[in-house]
Amino acid sequence: MPIIKIPSPLQPYVESQRSLMIEGSTIEEVFSNLTTKYPGIRPHLFDPERKFRSFISIFLRDVNVKDLKNGMKSRVAEDDELTVIASMAGG
Repeated sequence: MPIIKIPSPLQPYVESQRSLMIEGSTIEEVFSNLTTKYPGIRPHLFDPERKFRSFISIFLRDVNVKDLKNGMKSRVAEDDELTVIASMAGG
């Protein structure tokens, strides 16, 4: 199963886990399964139109999903790693 690495600010919404093994054959399916299993994380990742919030970036291995030809429809392998990056701002 693909692994999703969760940043510290979002870990409370996934039972304080740093990484999770979530089933799915595409990035979209993996995140759908993640938000089904842990619905509390959904509003922190997605806007009401089900698009990732502007401050959330997803990487498949070392490549930003936005740069992939098929984006969220890109296939993932059993040993793939997805990383969630939540940009922080402040002063």
